[in-house]
Amino acid sequence: MGALKSPTLQPAQRRAAQEESTLGKSAQPPAFQLKTAGEEKPAQLQEAPAAKEAQPDAEKETQNLETTAKEAEKETSEGDKLRDAVAAKAEEWNGKEFMTKEEIEDTRVKTGLKNFTTCLEFAGKMMRDGDKEVYGKDWKKAVATTQMFSQTKADWEAAVGQRITADGWGKSVALFDKAITRVEGQKAKIVAEIEKLRAPQAEGENDLVYKQRGIRANALEKATVKALDGVLRTLNSQRAGFLAKQEKANAKAESLDANNTAMIKAEDGMGNGRPKMGEFIILAQAPGGSKYGVSDATKVFLYGGSFKHIAVFMGVEQKDEVNGFEIWRTIDGGGTHGKETKLRVRTSDRMVFPAAGKLPDAGSAAGSQVAGWMNMDEIVRKRDEKLAAGKK
Repeated sequence: MGALKSPTLQPAQRRAAQEESTLGKSAQPPAFQLKTAGEEKPAQLQEAPAAKEAQPDAEKETQNLETTAKEAEKETSEGDKLRDAVAAKAEEWNGKEFMTKEEIEDTRVKTGLKNFTTCLEFAGKMMRDGDKEVYGKDWKKAVATTQMFSQTKADWEAAVGQRITADGWGKSVALFDKAITRVEGQKAKIVAEIEKLRAPQAEGENDLVYKQRGIRANALEKATVKALDGVLRTLNSQRAGFLAKQEKANAKAESLDANNTAMIKAEDGMGNGRPKMGEFIILAQAPGGSKYGVSDATKVFLYGGSFKHIAVFMGVEQKDEVNGFEIWRTIDGGGTHGKETKLRVRTSDRMVFPAAGKLPDAGSAAGSQVAGWMNMDEIVRKRDEKLAAGKK
């Protein structure tokens, strides 16, 4: 028998074996092949088929990851980051002391506010801490964001104050309306009496009596009617002055509200939405006004619509559409520690009640209403607008 000879691989078989070796873990794949393009040109390096096919897939996967990352970054707005940071800080401080009793009393003495409530201190701390979390060492942007938060509340309160003032002027106008109506009634009676006195002489009426009727009619017209007309001119003039003040205050309130786009005023029925988790909700004094305070010594009278409470909104836990209310979870101050508070909000009139217990048919004047909430996206936008304008 002749000696065994190694089989001679054909070109196609060699290429197949070569490509197969590139798939092995230990084999050294021939990543490049030499190809001579001519004597006057040097050899060129050329990628092997396996490498050519793998590279586009890898590049495509990298591009997809980058695109996904960019989309995720785009979806998470700056407002979202601030909301998340504020909500996280509120959870962190829930149950923790953020202000001592001594500090509370010192603040009441320094500010002169008997009804000073730490809900404002807590809200401010959550905003400042959230800003630090989002902006880090960019103190200028962090401070500007906190300032816009404070400005939003201040502008809302200023508008409320103007409306309370307008309501006061309106009550004065109403008093003058009553006075004017009363005097006009008196004048009408006198005018009717004058007309009666000036009636033609009746058959058989004594001439002297008829003459005296005429004299009295003239006297009433010249003295009494003239005096009443003077009173009416004064009353109408004063009424007009109070009415102008009322209109001016209302116009100022409208202007403040129009420019304060970061404050979303809640509507009866809550038809304009709900706050987002990490945004600040504001509760106001119910219509009619009432005394409010943590103790008899700190109680003050609050007019309807006045600021009463601020809290971090953490979400709607329950909706009862049949009875028309929702349970809102919040975290707020109001004492020395941060605390979770659950509010039962009646959507029809925005009245707020304790989460537990029977829901009353009507809201008490001593109660609270949801006034609205601060839109974090608008706080960011207005802050950027202010920074761009170079305003302090």
